[in-house]
Amino acid sequence: MSERFEIPLTYNGKEHNFAAELISTGYSYKIMVDVFDTVVSFEPDEERNFRAVTDHENLQRNSLPGKALLEEIANTLISIFKD
Repeated sequence: MSERFEIPLTYNGKEHNFAAELISTGYSYKIMVDVFDTVVSFEPDEERNFRAVTDHENLQRNSLPGKALLEEIANTLISIFKD
């Protein structure tokens, strides 16, 4: 099962809406986010934070978004999915 949504975020003084897709897999889930044409998977870790994961092909085709932006997206996801 998957559900599409957008992640609104202000980063470096600019408004962004990143396309995202929630994908349920068994007892877990991941959120696929299109970050400036690079697909990044945000997966919950043991402490219920999100870690950003991408594959080698994405890194070859596109440059990886900055660490600060990925952290900001992860923090936004935490606030969205907070219990």
